[in-house]
Amino acid sequence: MLTPKQKQILEYLKKCLKKNGYSPSLDEAAKHFKLAKSTIHQHIEELKEKGYLEKTDYKARSIELSKNKKSDIVEISLLGIIAAGQPIEAIETPEKIKVAKSQLSKSGEHFALKVQGNSMIDDGIFDGDTVVIKKQSSADDGETVVALLNNNEVTLKKIYKEKNGFRLQPANSSLKPIFVKGLEIQGKVVSVIRKFEELKDEIIQEEKIKKTGIKNKKIDIGFTKMCDCPSNHINCLDAKSWMKSQVAVWEFSYEKRDIRDKDIHPAVFPVGLPSKCIQLFTHKGELVLDPFAGIGTTLIAAKDLERNAVGFDLGKRYINFTKERLSQSTVLSKTQQMAICDDSMNIANYLNENSVSLSITSPPYANMLNRPRKNKSLRGDLRNNKHYEKIQQYSKDPRDLGTMEPKKFAETLGEIYKGILPLHKPGAHCVINITDLWWENKRIPLHLYTIEAMEKAGYRLRNTIIWDRRNLVNGAGIFGWPSNYITLGTTFEYILDFWRPKQ
Repeated sequence: MLTPKQKQILEYLKKCLKKNGYSPSLDEAAKHFKLAKSTIHQHIEELKEKGYLEKTDYKARSIELSKNKKSDIVEISLLGIIAAGQPIEAIETPEKIKVAKSQLSKSGEHFALKVQGNSMIDDGIFDGDTVVIKKQSSADDGETVVALLNNNEVTLKKIYKEKNGFRLQPANSSLKPIFVKGLEIQGKVVSVIRKFEELKDEIIQEEKIKKTGIKNKKIDIGFTKMCDCPSNHINCLDAKSWMKSQVAVWEFSYEKRDIRDKDIHPAVFPVGLPSKCIQLFTHKGELVLDPFAGIGTTLIAAKDLERNAVGFDLGKRYINFTKERLSQSTVLSKTQQMAICDDSMNIANYLNENSVSLSITSPPYANMLNRPRKNKSLRGDLRNNKHYEKIQQYSKDPRDLGTMEPKKFAETLGEIYKGILPLHKPGAHCVINITDLWWENKRIPLHLYTIEAMEKAGYRLRNTIIWDRRNLVNGAGIFGWPSNYITLGTTFEYILDFWRPKQ
């Protein structure tokens, strides 16, 4: 997957080769993009590694476009309509649709079905959406499958094995499951794409960009400060408030309005966290960016503090939830907060360079979205605790950071942040909340992977802050006693503070 800057450089090389018959020199490319020669060279090397470019020898102007690089868009068959409600008869059609390779599994045969009904809305699958299916005849408990019933009816549900058959579970609390003795699995869902008409519009827009070089129109949102603070101040805090924030161990409590329900999102955090960062690193009226907005807590904090803000997320369900939260806020402000459903790789299409004063996020990490896991939370009354012993699985979209193993997660995070580096004002801060984790029975220093990836992307680490979460952990039980000492990983997290260097 290419970063926005890599896409720009690749298109520039294509134009030069078509117009002149040879590639531009590093000096010419650096002058065109107003970047250092070393930066252009790094981008070209990465394009070569990804298979988009070839260098035939060591002479100047010897870059060629790769003849073997395949398109990132492929065609699969749209086989008709499937019910996300009551079963209906399947109708096969010969129609083909274009989808991104990133929405397919690495191997196997795929097809698409248009969704009818609302039984899977809690998994972000809405009426009119299109699901991409990997053809297979088996599935694990909790996976969303295409199930053939009575040899002529199909339905889209989560599957669970029961003693005397199967339970087809809707992702909608208002609907009851379907119990059957026998069924045939025709495939499992690997990704969800927007309504077909919207998808066609996106593909048309992509092809238009390839032909004309014209990108999406930038969104109209403010980014200049509205206060009277001196120009050398990075925030609106007085000296006393500044001193309170100098201690590198932070603690937050949940407010009544905070969302803690893991049925809504797997990685929730108190509004106090983004609020503190926004107050530390921005002025009123400036622009805050959350590349992985989730349920919009950063945007809520920005609205409270009179900052403009924009957040991105792949999940339409989360974007809709964020918009609902923003609409319920009683804060009156001249600023805007916008939630956009799109891949974070595309953020540069929406925002102007040198407009962001702070980016802050808590990214979904290391397969937290894709890994079915037993939630052993002991919070609350066990008899009424709906999370206890519950298998949770939030996303299967391969573009989601939360579906990747740790090293791949850090690499992709770095690519995303490399693409949005020019959007930050020089000296703007970039805050990432992350935690280490256990992975395949090993302790993984995910915060170190993140620091390495961010510095490779051009950021510099300024501060490492510990989020002390002991006040939020209760009834966690005992681990490892008496033979294997293991600390509770949930008792603290890292708040990594980077910035875009001023020069």
